[in-house]
Amino acid sequence: MKIKLPGIVLFFLSLTGCIKETLDKCPEGNVYINIYAEKFQTNTSDCNQDIEEQIGKRIRFMHCILYKEDTCVIDTVIESLSEVQDSHYRIQFDGLPFGDYNLLIIGNCIPETMVGDYHRRGVMSLVYLGIEQADDMFAALLAFTVDRNETIQLETKLRRLLGVVRCEINGIPDKISEIEIVLHNINRQLGKGGIFSNAIDISKRVPVNRTHSSLPLSILMGVFPTVPNKPAVYELKFYTQGQEEAVYNKVISDKIDIPRNQMIELITDLSDGEIHFTIRLDSKWKDYINGGEIGIH
Repeated sequence: MKIKLPGIVLFFLSLTGCIKETLDKCPEGNVYINIYAEKFQTNTSDCNQDIEEQIGKRIRFMHCILYKEDTCVIDTVIESLSEVQDSHYRIQFDGLPFGDYNLLIIGNCIPETMVGDYHRRGVMSLVYLGIEQADDMFAALLAFTVDRNETIQLETKLRRLLGVVRCEINGIPDKISEIEIVLHNINRQLGKGGIFSNAIDISKRVPVNRTHSSLPLSILMGVFPTVPNKPAVYELKFYTQGQEEAVYNKVISDKIDIPRNQMIELITDLSDGEIHFTIRLDSKWKDYINGGEIGIH
Protein backbone atom coordinates (compact mmCIF):
# COMPACT_ATOMS: atom_id res chain seq x y z
CA MET A 1 0.00 0.00 0.00
CA LYS A 2 1.19 3.50 -0.69
CA ILE A 3 -0.10 7.01 -0.48
CA LYS A 4 0.58 9.61 -3.11
CA LEU A 5 1.04 13.02 -1.61
CA PRO A 6 0.48 16.07 -3.81
CA GLY A 7 3.54 17.77 -5.22
CA ILE A 8 4.03 21.36 -4.12
CA VAL A 9 5.17 24.28 -6.22
CA LEU A 10 5.82 27.23 -3.95
CA PHE A 11 5.96 30.25 -6.26
CA PHE A 12 5.76 32.62 -3.29
CA LEU A 13 9.01 31.43 -1.72
CA SER A 14 11.23 32.82 -4.52
CA LEU A 15 12.79 29.41 -5.08
CA THR A 16 16.08 29.39 -6.93
CA GLY A 17 15.77 28.28 -10.53
CA CYS A 18 12.46 30.07 -11.20
CA ILE A 19 12.54 32.71 -13.92
CA LYS A 20 9.55 34.83 -13.03
CA GLU A 21 9.80 37.15 -16.02
CA THR A 22 9.22 34.31 -18.48
CA LEU A 23 7.02 32.27 -16.12
CA ASP A 24 9.29 29.26 -16.62
CA LYS A 25 8.41 26.36 -14.36
CA CYS A 26 10.68 25.68 -11.39
CA PRO A 27 12.83 22.58 -11.96
CA GLU A 28 11.31 19.61 -10.15
CA GLY A 29 12.00 16.01 -9.20
CA ASN A 30 10.12 13.08 -7.68
CA VAL A 31 11.08 11.37 -4.42
CA TYR A 32 9.93 7.90 -3.36
CA ILE A 33 10.73 6.81 0.21
CA ASN A 34 10.38 3.34 1.74
CA ILE A 35 9.84 3.49 5.51
CA TYR A 36 10.80 0.57 7.78
CA ALA A 37 10.49 -0.01 11.54
CA GLU A 38 13.26 -1.46 13.69
CA LYS A 39 12.74 -4.61 15.74
CA PHE A 40 12.73 -4.56 19.52
CA GLN A 41 16.15 -5.04 21.15
CA THR A 42 18.14 -4.23 18.00
CA ASN A 43 20.35 -1.26 17.23
CA THR A 44 21.34 -1.09 13.58
CA SER A 45 20.66 1.93 11.38
CA ASP A 46 20.74 -0.16 8.18
CA CYS A 47 17.22 -0.23 6.72
CA ASN A 48 17.75 -3.78 5.46
CA GLN A 49 18.66 -5.24 8.86
CA ASP A 50 16.70 -5.86 12.05
CA ILE A 51 13.39 -4.63 10.70
CA GLU A 52 9.83 -5.69 11.40
CA GLU A 53 8.52 -8.19 8.85
CA GLN A 54 5.23 -6.30 8.75
CA ILE A 55 5.47 -2.62 9.58
CA GLY A 56 1.74 -2.49 10.26
CA LYS A 57 2.12 -4.74 13.30
CA ARG A 58 4.33 -2.16 15.01
CA ILE A 59 3.26 1.22 13.56
CA ARG A 60 -0.42 2.16 13.73
CA PHE A 61 -0.12 5.62 12.16
CA MET A 62 2.55 8.11 11.09
CA HIS A 63 2.70 11.89 11.19
CA CYS A 64 4.87 13.09 8.29
CA ILE A 65 6.22 16.64 8.11
CA LEU A 66 8.29 17.73 5.12
CA TYR A 67 10.51 20.81 5.48
CA LYS A 68 12.14 22.67 2.60
CA GLU A 69 15.06 24.30 4.33
CA ASP A 70 13.33 25.51 7.53
CA THR A 71 9.78 25.85 6.18
CA CYS A 72 7.05 23.22 6.42
CA VAL A 73 5.67 22.45 2.96
CA ILE A 74 3.73 19.23 3.66
CA ASP A 75 2.02 18.07 6.86
CA THR A 76 0.01 14.86 6.68
CA VAL A 77 -1.04 11.90 8.83
CA ILE A 78 -1.03 8.40 7.34
CA GLU A 79 -3.48 6.14 9.13
CA SER A 80 -4.63 2.50 8.99
CA LEU A 81 -1.13 1.12 8.75
CA SER A 82 -2.37 -2.07 10.41
CA GLU A 83 -3.56 -3.10 6.94
CA VAL A 84 -0.03 -2.99 5.51
CA GLN A 85 1.43 -6.49 5.11
CA ASP A 86 4.87 -5.51 3.77
CA SER A 87 8.01 -4.74 5.76
CA HIS A 88 7.92 -1.16 4.50
CA TYR A 89 5.48 1.61 3.66
CA ARG A 90 6.13 3.80 0.64
CA ILE A 91 5.32 7.47 0.40
CA GLN A 92 5.98 9.50 -2.72
CA PHE A 93 6.41 13.17 -3.35
CA ASP A 94 5.85 14.13 -6.99
CA GLY A 95 6.97 17.46 -8.39
CA LEU A 96 9.19 18.73 -5.58
CA PRO A 97 11.07 21.92 -6.54
CA PHE A 98 14.85 21.63 -6.45
CA GLY A 99 16.31 22.22 -3.00
CA ASP A 100 17.26 20.72 0.37
CA TYR A 101 14.62 18.87 2.37
CA ASN A 102 14.13 17.19 5.73
CA LEU A 103 11.37 14.65 6.28
CA LEU A 104 10.34 14.09 9.90
CA ILE A 105 8.28 10.95 10.54
CA ILE A 106 6.76 10.32 13.95
CA GLY A 107 5.09 6.96 14.57
CA ASN A 108 2.31 6.22 17.06
CA CYS A 109 2.52 9.68 18.65
CA ILE A 110 -0.82 11.28 19.47
CA PRO A 111 -1.08 15.09 19.13
CA GLU A 112 -0.66 15.58 22.89
CA THR A 113 2.92 14.28 22.66
CA MET A 114 3.91 16.96 20.11
CA VAL A 115 4.65 20.27 21.84
CA GLY A 116 5.52 23.51 20.05
CA ASP A 117 5.02 24.74 16.53
CA TYR A 118 6.12 21.78 14.43
CA HIS A 119 5.60 23.84 11.24
CA ARG A 120 8.81 25.63 12.23
CA ARG A 121 11.77 23.31 12.03
CA GLY A 122 13.74 23.01 15.25
CA VAL A 123 10.95 24.16 17.57
CA MET A 124 8.87 21.05 18.30
CA SER A 125 9.52 18.64 21.18
CA LEU A 126 8.07 15.22 21.98
CA VAL A 127 6.90 14.65 25.55
CA TYR A 128 6.38 11.53 27.62
CA LEU A 129 2.80 11.37 28.89
CA GLY A 130 3.32 8.86 31.69
CA ILE A 131 3.14 5.12 32.23
CA GLU A 132 -0.55 4.66 31.46
CA GLN A 133 -0.51 6.82 28.32
CA ALA A 134 2.87 5.93 26.86
CA ASP A 135 2.58 4.32 23.43
CA ASP A 136 5.31 2.61 21.41
CA MET A 137 6.76 5.87 20.06
CA PHE A 138 9.01 5.94 16.97
CA ALA A 139 10.74 8.65 14.94
CA ALA A 140 12.93 9.08 11.88
CA LEU A 141 14.54 12.12 10.26
CA LEU A 142 15.67 11.93 6.64
CA ALA A 143 17.60 14.69 4.88
CA PHE A 144 17.73 14.69 1.10
CA THR A 145 18.33 16.99 -1.86
CA VAL A 146 16.30 17.29 -5.05
CA ASP A 147 18.71 18.43 -7.75
CA ARG A 148 17.75 16.49 -10.85
CA ASN A 149 14.60 16.05 -12.89
CA GLU A 150 14.08 12.36 -12.20
CA THR A 151 12.75 10.00 -9.55
CA ILE A 152 14.96 9.60 -6.48
CA GLN A 153 14.58 6.37 -4.47
CA LEU A 154 15.31 6.60 -0.72
CA GLU A 155 14.70 4.61 2.45
CA THR A 156 14.65 5.30 6.17
CA LYS A 157 14.03 3.42 9.40
CA LEU A 158 11.76 4.42 12.25
CA ARG A 159 13.66 4.04 15.54
CA ARG A 160 11.95 3.38 18.86
CA LEU A 161 12.17 6.25 21.33
CA LEU A 162 11.30 4.33 24.49
CA GLY A 163 13.07 1.79 26.62
CA VAL A 164 11.22 -0.88 28.61
CA VAL A 165 11.72 -1.36 32.35
CA ARG A 166 10.56 -4.67 33.79
CA CYS A 167 10.34 -4.76 37.58
CA GLU A 168 10.13 -8.22 39.16
CA ILE A 169 9.56 -8.74 42.90
CA ASN A 170 9.97 -12.15 44.55
CA GLY A 171 9.22 -13.29 48.09
CA ILE A 172 6.60 -10.65 48.90
CA PRO A 173 5.65 -10.83 52.63
CA ASP A 174 2.17 -12.23 53.33
CA LYS A 175 0.81 -9.07 54.94
CA ILE A 176 1.55 -6.89 51.89
CA SER A 177 -1.51 -6.12 49.73
CA GLU A 178 -0.12 -3.50 47.32
CA ILE A 179 3.27 -2.58 45.88
CA GLU A 180 4.33 0.74 44.36
CA ILE A 181 7.26 1.13 41.99
CA VAL A 182 8.77 4.62 41.73
CA LEU A 183 11.36 5.58 39.12
CA HIS A 184 13.09 8.90 39.76
CA ASN A 185 14.89 10.99 37.13
CA ILE A 186 12.96 9.76 34.10
CA ASN A 187 13.25 12.11 31.13
CA ARG A 188 10.02 13.71 29.97
CA GLN A 189 11.09 15.57 26.82
CA LEU A 190 12.92 14.87 23.56
CA GLY A 191 14.05 18.06 21.87
CA LYS A 192 16.60 19.60 19.57
CA GLY A 193 19.66 17.52 18.80
CA GLY A 194 17.99 14.31 19.96
CA ILE A 195 18.58 15.32 23.59
CA PHE A 196 16.34 13.90 26.32
CA SER A 197 15.72 16.21 29.28
CA ASN A 198 13.28 17.57 31.88
CA ALA A 199 13.49 14.74 34.41
CA ILE A 200 10.41 13.68 36.39
CA ASP A 201 9.36 10.92 38.79
CA ILE A 202 6.92 8.23 37.67
CA SER A 203 5.17 5.56 39.71
CA LYS A 204 2.85 2.60 39.39
CA ARG A 205 0.92 1.01 42.28
CA VAL A 206 -0.55 -2.46 41.82
CA PRO A 207 -2.34 -5.00 44.04
CA VAL A 208 -0.68 -8.25 45.06
CA ASN A 209 -2.55 -11.32 43.78
CA ARG A 210 -2.60 -13.63 46.77
CA THR A 211 -4.16 -16.44 44.72
CA HIS A 212 -0.79 -16.80 43.02
CA SER A 213 1.39 -15.39 45.79
CA SER A 214 4.19 -17.85 45.06
CA LEU A 215 4.71 -16.27 41.65
CA PRO A 216 6.81 -13.12 41.26
CA LEU A 217 5.06 -9.81 40.70
CA SER A 218 6.02 -8.34 37.32
CA ILE A 219 5.44 -4.76 36.17
CA LEU A 220 6.32 -3.36 32.72
CA MET A 221 6.86 0.35 32.09
CA GLY A 222 7.79 2.13 28.85
CA VAL A 223 9.91 5.24 29.45
CA PHE A 224 12.25 7.64 27.69
CA PRO A 225 15.90 6.61 28.10
CA THR A 226 18.32 8.13 30.55
CA VAL A 227 21.34 10.17 29.45
CA PRO A 228 25.00 9.83 30.47
CA ASN A 229 25.76 10.68 34.11
CA LYS A 230 22.05 11.10 34.89
CA PRO A 231 20.83 7.62 35.81
CA ALA A 232 17.39 6.71 37.10
CA VAL A 233 16.79 5.77 40.75
CA TYR A 234 14.52 2.88 41.80
CA GLU A 235 12.27 3.08 44.86
CA LEU A 236 10.09 0.31 46.23
CA LYS A 237 7.06 0.83 48.54
CA PHE A 238 4.91 -1.80 50.30
CA TYR A 239 1.38 -1.24 51.59
CA THR A 240 -0.91 -3.28 53.83
CA GLN A 241 -4.67 -3.62 53.39
CA GLY A 242 -6.52 -0.31 53.77
CA GLN A 243 -3.42 1.77 54.47
CA GLU A 244 -2.43 4.79 52.37
CA GLU A 245 0.96 5.17 54.00
CA ALA A 246 3.68 2.73 52.99
CA VAL A 247 4.79 0.30 55.71
CA TYR A 248 8.07 -0.28 53.89
CA ASN A 249 10.02 2.13 51.72
CA LYS A 250 13.39 1.35 50.15
CA VAL A 251 15.45 3.44 47.72
CA ILE A 252 17.88 1.18 45.85
CA SER A 253 21.39 2.57 45.80
CA ASP A 254 22.28 1.06 42.40
CA LYS A 255 22.17 3.64 39.60
CA ILE A 256 20.12 2.60 36.60
CA ASP A 257 20.93 3.48 32.99
CA ILE A 258 17.90 2.91 30.74
CA PRO A 259 18.67 2.50 27.02
CA ARG A 260 16.13 2.97 24.27
CA ASN A 261 14.67 -0.03 22.37
CA GLN A 262 15.90 -2.44 25.03
CA MET A 263 14.50 -4.11 28.13
CA ILE A 264 16.23 -3.59 31.44
CA GLU A 265 15.12 -5.88 34.25
CA LEU A 266 15.12 -4.79 37.90
CA ILE A 267 14.87 -7.93 40.04
CA THR A 268 14.09 -7.67 43.76
CA ASP A 269 14.12 -10.76 46.02
CA LEU A 270 12.93 -10.74 49.65
CA SER A 271 12.58 -14.51 50.08
CA ASP A 272 15.01 -14.70 53.03
CA GLY A 273 13.75 -11.56 54.73
CA GLU A 274 16.56 -9.42 53.32
CA ILE A 275 16.38 -7.32 50.14
CA HIS A 276 18.52 -8.44 47.22
CA PHE A 277 18.58 -6.37 44.04
CA THR A 278 19.85 -7.31 40.57
CA ILE A 279 19.94 -5.40 37.28
CA ARG A 280 19.77 -7.44 34.09
CA LEU A 281 20.63 -5.98 30.70
CA ASP A 282 22.07 -7.37 27.48
CA SER A 283 25.80 -6.87 27.97
CA LYS A 284 26.30 -6.25 24.25
CA TRP A 285 24.08 -3.18 24.27
CA LYS A 286 26.11 -0.01 23.67
CA ASP A 287 23.48 2.66 23.11
CA TYR A 288 23.37 4.80 26.23
CA ILE A 289 24.45 8.06 24.61
CA ASN A 290 21.40 10.32 24.53
CA GLY A 291 19.15 7.34 23.99
CA GLY A 292 20.76 6.63 20.63
CA GLU A 293 20.72 10.20 19.35
CA ILE A 294 17.44 9.82 17.46
CA GLY A 295 17.00 13.32 16.11
CA ILE A 296 13.71 15.03 15.35
CA HIS A 297 15.14 18.29 13.91
